[in-house]
Amino acid sequence: MSCQIQLLQRLNIHLYFVLYFILLLVPEEDEEKTENFNSGQKLNQNFSKRCFNPQSNSGDKKPNLLCENNFNLEKNSFTKSDENASAICEPYSKSLQGHSKNFASPSDEINATSEGNHCKSTPNNSHKSNGLTQNQSCSKFVQSLSSQELDTNHQLVKITQILYTEAGYENNESKVISIIQHLYESLETNGLLGCKLSSKTKTQILRSLYKFVERSNEELLLEVAHVVLALCVTGSNLAGVCKLIFKVSRNDKNDHLFMKGNLLELFVNALGTAEPMEDAEACIYGYGAIKFLTMNSSLLKKLLNFGTLELMVLHMKVINKWRVDEGQISEQTSHALFQLTGALRNVAGEEEDPFPNAFVSSGVIKELCSTIQIFSCDLDIISNVSRTLSILSTHDICCSAIIEHENSLRTVIKLLKKYPGRQDIVVRLCYVLGNLMAKSDKARLEFYSEEEAFSCLINL
Repeated sequence: MSCQIQLLQRLNIHLYFVLYFILLLVPEEDEEKTENFNSGQKLNQNFSKRCFNPQSNSGDKKPNLLCENNFNLEKNSFTKSDENASAICEPYSKSLQGHSKNFASPSDEINATSEGNHCKSTPNNSHKSNGLTQNQSCSKFVQSLSSQELDTNHQLVKITQILYTEAGYENNESKVISIIQHLYESLETNGLLGCKLSSKTKTQILRSLYKFVERSNEELLLEVAHVVLALCVTGSNLAGVCKLIFKVSRNDKNDHLFMKGNLLELFVNALGTAEPMEDAEACIYGYGAIKFLTMNSSLLKKLLNFGTLELMVLHMKVINKWRVDEGQISEQTSHALFQLTGALRNVAGEEEDPFPNAFVSSGVIKELCSTIQIFSCDLDIISNVSRTLSILSTHDICCSAIIEHENSLRTVIKLLKKYPGRQDIVVRLCYVLGNLMAKSDKARLEFYSEEEAFSCLINL
């Protein structure tokens, strides 16, 4: 009996060692895959913790306002909370269910524990965290996005969902900038810039970006504008992005932000798609921004290299022709022309080659002379044009172009008679006349032959 017991004990010991070695040979389950699998089941949870409700500024008429109507999207889509954010991505969420083992949900990545490699946002009191640590973790976060083996649509949806979530937090500008930059890079890498995106995907991207237009960080606003411009938006979306750029351009401390990348080129190209009669609001803020930016000599040269001068001439020609053919233009289009001529006054100060010859070859002087004839009753436009002509008249080639324009001297005399009390207009137009008389015999003879020319000058 004792032998049997000893035999059983030995068998148990042998079985124990066998089981132990078998367990050692079994590979451990990949912890990361397990985590991703579990997080994939929570795809649409933990979206924005609070609604984004831009304050209504309908009573304020200042030109730097940003309102919900700037983007051609439904108002309700910006005022609902978590449920609406999930509903927007519902068509794509269904297609992701079969791939839940491959990647973690965007909301889980943002709310990952400190053991993970992702950023972690803290609602409202995030300013208490260390900014350096947040920036370092954000770089890892963006790298993790790039490493996911997703198709293009899934990747874009994932980024937009993350932007929806980040809109519910404060003091996270550096993180949002990194995400938006990654969004642009994804669009560029996959050849989706321009008009190549489906309207549904473009709308979803615009909605996610729109949630940040009320932020005060200028760099963030320009990153938003960069993506929107790259999508070749039109209509009210174009007007909205022009307002963003106008808002940032008003402060000369932000000039260095416009020197980066291809933002200015995209901006000029987008403004070139605007039609002054139909897209007057976009032209107002677009040329208002150019007026501020051209005060910086470096930005002025960049803008001129992108064809800004030729674009101004084209829009002036369109407005002048419409006024002649139709008899009147809208108040907004008139204001757009005022901003355009104000920007042109800054451009006229450029004296390096190929200027001032470019002002003649591009047709600027011809359109300016036509403008003061057609819009002789608009004091603001006449004031801008007289300033520009007074600068250009210091160059011989420009003086010749002014004289060659039909009835240019007659128009100047009429304006002097019409506005004798407006010193800003009188002084500049007389300065133009003085330069013309000093440089051209033809101008002196034409002036002498004009009726009431001398009596007009004497009565001043």
